[in-house]
Amino acid sequence: MSIPALLGPFLAAYTAVLLLYGRLGLVRQRDAGGFVTAGRRLSGWHVFVLVTAMWTSWIYVTELDEGFAVGISAGWFGVAVLVMSLAVAVLFVTPFRRLGFVTNSGLLGDAFGPTARTISAAVIALTFPIFALGNVLAAAALLRALFGWPLWAAEAATLAVMLAYVAFGGLVSLVYTQTVNLVVMLSGMLSVAAFAALHGGLTAAGPAVTWHGVAPWGWTAVGGATILVWLVSDLVNVVSAQVEFQAVTAVERPAVARVAVLWSTAVLALVTVAAAYLGLKTHAADPGASSGVLAFPRLLFAAMPVPVQVLGAASIWAAALTWSAPLLFSGASSLGLDIARPVLGLTTPEAARRLVRWALPLQAAAVLLYTALRPGDLAWWSVFALTVRNAAIFAPTVGLLLWPASDARAAVAAMVSGVAAGLGWNALTAFSPTTFALGINPAWVGTSVSVVVFLAGSIIANRRRTTWHWPRRAYGYVGWAMALLAALTLLVPGAVGARPGWAGLLLLTGAVGLELGVGCCCRLVADGGPTDRIVPREG
Repeated sequence: MSIPALLGPFLAAYTAVLLLYGRLGLVRQRDAGGFVTAGRRLSGWHVFVLVTAMWTSWIYVTELDEGFAVGISAGWFGVAVLVMSLAVAVLFVTPFRRLGFVTNSGLLGDAFGPTARTISAAVIALTFPIFALGNVLAAAALLRALFGWPLWAAEAATLAVMLAYVAFGGLVSLVYTQTVNLVVMLSGMLSVAAFAALHGGLTAAGPAVTWHGVAPWGWTAVGGATILVWLVSDLVNVVSAQVEFQAVTAVERPAVARVAVLWSTAVLALVTVAAAYLGLKTHAADPGASSGVLAFPRLLFAAMPVPVQVLGAASIWAAALTWSAPLLFSGASSLGLDIARPVLGLTTPEAARRLVRWALPLQAAAVLLYTALRPGDLAWWSVFALTVRNAAIFAPTVGLLLWPASDARAAVAAMVSGVAAGLGWNALTAFSPTTFALGINPAWVGTSVSVVVFLAGSIIANRRRTTWHWPRRAYGYVGWAMALLAALTLLVPGAVGARPGWAGLLLLTGAVGLELGVGCCCRLVADGGPTDRIVPREG
């Protein structure tokens, strides 16, 4: 029997199980108030599943492509993701849980007023479908190859499945369905990797000439600058990781979430190595392909047993569902709760649940719209999304956590100016996804401008109510050291900052260090004396 003939019933049964589990989530979570937060009653196992499934899917698909291009050193991408996930759990679970986190935009709205809430919610709703786009397209390409469907129809089918099961029980439904997705994804990934190693040669990487001078088994072959870019970029993404925050703050005690993330990290370390190895083996199977995702079917369908082929193909579709479903749910949460609810003046939990459900199809439609607007250009969509999201979210979120002297008007100005600066910088090179002015990524320009505007505006607004002192915490000294080192490296002629790809990294490092340093040295003098508490601010 042909693979499509086998895979069709398998995917149908798989979809039925997901829909059944989605209904089970509705049974377990009938309280409308817990649709997004699960009533703050998730267990450590639930958090483990949500975090592991989400990051596994991202690492899997991304390292297929990166491993295809640079070999085993693509594993550094997974290392950066692990650092980001751990940072969320170790540094931010407790303060975000104490603040009653539901969405990043809700948090910013509580701190800086309705304008900040609306802007940040619009940014999240605009960009999260873009982050989901790559995995949805990978799944759609697989369905098109197997069944001959048009790409738009394959995309729509994938999106319809995930909407159907997420809309039932919200975050609780995701717990159940992500468990199924994680099992399918890990089974497919590890079985294909094991068979490729045992029957295709453990170290075989394909003809040396096809690697274009890259050492496929070199752990630093991707280059030090790229490794640092991954690490620093993901550290900046920490405070914007709304999807993981929704999982780790939906528990009664933060300690439970931290332990769950530690166990998740152990599994993700295995996934990181396996996915990079699969990318390398995919190159060996089809060195002439343009990407690892496109070459993967060649590795899969070449000489593997039918059960491995079915599991491997299903794992790609599972990766799309696993990554994209929580992203669309999270984007719909911001759209429904932080834009539609204030505009419509609805306050009841039932109304909030309805608004999030109505927002879910809009998020799915955005995925299809982005594909139609600039098809085949995932790289540019990624640049656009990271530029807009980080410029709008990073500086105000760090400010509200670390610096009571931060100002609402400065936060709004930072969001607007950061987004404008980042997109303007990309416009200098005709919105290219790879070529940037002075070699500096627009996302770093937007975030850096946002930080500077936020700091300057807050200092000016509170100049009569602030005091300055030496840092009282270690991160303050670290921040000033980062800022000083980045500035010196950028200004010294012939230093590393002059090399391609390093100037933007140093610019971003300096901006992050500046915010940490200023936030630790500038205190707001309230009526009762100096304070460094996290307090809501008026808009």
